[in-house]
Amino acid sequence: MSCFVWLTKLQVISLTAIESLVIDKADLILSHGHDADVRALLSGDFMPTAYQSLLMSATMTEDVKILKGLVLRNPVNKSFTFKNPHP
Repeated sequence: MSCFVWLTKLQVISLTAIESLVIDKADLILSHGHDADVRALLSGDFMPTAYQSLLMSATMTEDVKILKGLVLRNPVNKSFTFKNPHP
């Protein structure tokens, strides 16, 4: 359990007043083994009932797809392909 989750469970940190949640580099967060921490924060009573969430990831792994289901309601997917301007 990460320090942040631990402090949240001890009610030292409160997330109940947040208006927006941004999870950037979700694929890296999950690949480094923090999936249990993210799930604990999102599935507990730590978050308010309504908030805006943004989930960004360079890759759409199966773990990111699962996290997307936990974090987002009515998600809009955007994907970008960059072309080399100097082939």
